Amino acid sequence: MLIALGLIAPLAASAEATEELRILSGANITPPSVVERFELENNIHLRFDFFDSPEAMGAYIKTKHRGDLALLRGHYVGKLIQNHLLLPLNHALLPNLKNLEQTRSGSIDPGNLYSIPYLKGTLGIIYRRDVLGAEKPTWRQLFSQGRGAGSLAITRRRNTLGADKTAGADRQSHSAIPFAITDRYRDAMGLAQSYLGYSYNSTSPLAISQAAELLRVLAEKPTFMGFLSPETTLKYLKEKFIYAAVSYNYLAAVAMAQDPGLDYTVPAQNGMVWSYVYVVSAKTAKADAAYKWLNFLMEPEVAAEVAAWNRAASPNEAARPLLPQEIRGNQVIYPPDEVWGAAEMPLSIDDEAEHMSIDYWSHLK
Repeated sequence: MLIALGLIAPLAASAEATEELRILSGANITPPSVVERFELENNIHLRFDFFDSPEAMGAYIKTKHRGDLALLRGHYVGKLIQNHLLLPLNHALLPNLKNLEQTRSGSIDPGNLYSIPYLKGTLGIIYRRDVLGAEKPTWRQLFSQGRGAGSLAITRRRNTLGADKTAGADRQSHSAIPFAITDRYRDAMGLAQSYLGYSYNSTSPLAISQAAELLRVLAEKPTFMGFLSPETTLKYLKEKFIYAAVSYNYLAAVAMAQDPGLDYTVPAQNGMVWSYVYVVSAKTAKADAAYKWLNFLMEPEVAAEVAAWNRAASPNEAARPLLPQEIRGNQVIYPPDEVWGAAEMPLSIDDEAEHMSIDYWSHLK
């Protein structure tokens, strides 16, 4: 199993800590200052293991059963619940739950019975506005490049009104531009499914196969520069090797702060909301310490610090007023309510659909 940065301990770890919590983390998204404050106040050492992809961490959790908590993408939660790998949360030990907003993100885990929201955001298109101009690119501009004559025997499904889902939404010309797509398979396959008129979460073999075929054809286009990691995507944008790419909004916000020629958009159709959540292992022997950490993270001041450090939206409603204006007023980080409402939430899919998607993806990569 690939682990990007394993066994990395925070700098503030106390040599005299009486207890240690092992946290599996899908990304290095916990501010060191937050870790230090918790360790000093609670005499508990936090040990983080960082994984190079959500898939690597998901597989590790299912096979190794090590770690007391995990910070992971929300769409893994449903399957972990089904496999009885998570500890049902005792809300009496989490009084700061009252600070969480009541949003559609609860569809991942209604009532927060097994998980605590940590961060949330959108998946959209980051692009070079200084090259492409003021008109925002759309999913159609990217995905239609894979629809050359005779190259793809796929027609887009129509909604119940009989109209194309993107009719009237794609005013941008469809001229070819150098572009890239994320290397996270669920998001790449899910976006392709959504573009073709299916749900991002569809488990239909037809939807999965057609999405894979669309991506295969895209990968053969001279303007396609690869299924890229977030780091490589931003590097290529900076160097103007690509002009547009699928991106997560928190990464776009960081890049835009450094490069005023960049912009970010969530097209009106086929948007997606991502989330990071905390869960507790059913096998932990340190549940009391785990509850202390989770409740600490839901303190408004702490949640605000986490959101500001990551330039991402916080699911903690009490934290938002504490954020600097450059964060809470940034529409890349906090888009209008209609963007949240129109976007689809990734959920767990069954094993058969997952294996099928991974098999197709392995041939694309």
